[in-house]
Amino acid sequence: MAKKARLGADPLKWIQDSREKKSDNLEQSSNQENIDNSSIQNKPKKQGLSELQEKSEKSSKQESIPSKSELLDKPCNTEKEGIPGGWQRATFIIREKHLEKIKAIAYWDRLQIKEVIEEALEEYLAKREVKPMPPRRKN
Repeated sequence: MAKKARLGADPLKWIQDSREKKSDNLEQSSNQENIDNSSIQNKPKKQGLSELQEKSEKSSKQESIPSKSELLDKPCNTEKEGIPGGWQRATFIIREKHLEKIKAIAYWDRLQIKEVIEEALEEYLAKREVKPMPPRRKN
């Protein structure tokens, strides 16, 4: 009863009124932000001589963009960050059914997923004779 009295006879009317108030408040705050931003943008910036010299030096120096081969030669930092030696971060796409089994094994054996995958790869690779890959050709 208390809720009905607070909302009035028509609860939908109360909801519509509150939405209108919110949209009015949003418009007012948006208009205020636009006024604030335009006043900031219209103010001329004062720059000292040293700042102008730095800008002209930066624009005169053309930074060379590294070639694709230069990028490939350098190891990506994110692959090695926070990872012990001998390990590398990699992303693979696998079948959903395999992933579910791996997750279940990890859960029941109280292991991490990477430990389950490591064990499976160790077993698989122990049975295989693998030739090293040829060196990458540089163009």
